[in-house]
Amino acid sequence: MRISLVCTAKNEEDNIAQLIESMLGQSLRPDEIVINDNNSTDATAAIVQHYHNLGHPVRLVTGGHNIPSGRNNAIYHATGGMLLRAPMRGSSSIAIGWHASPSPCVMMVLMSWRDFFIRCHAV
Repeated sequence: MRISLVCTAKNEEDNIAQLIESMLGQSLRPDEIVINDNNSTDATAAIVQHYHNLGHPVRLVTGGHNIPSGRNNAIYHATGGMLLRAPMRGSSSIAIGWHASPSPCVMMVLMSWRDFFIRCHAV
């Protein structure tokens, strides 16, 4: 099953590269990392795009007007059957193996992302 790691960011140019590096360094590496940039006015989007241009499985998407809508936009663009949500606010990296430990920062969805997205919007 493909794993998608989703994250939202806004004006995180000082932290986003370290966060991406920690995502890429996981023992269970995601098949894709989808980062939603929520109208940053700094270099956040350019840094994310740079990782994509280097050939890493990192995709930049834009949209949303707050953290929840940005997260939902990232989920909408994810292609994996399992979704993991990474923290951004106040976090510049994630610990190795974070996906295996129970945490409110991790959301594992064992269904298709379309089903999950439909359920989120049905509530």
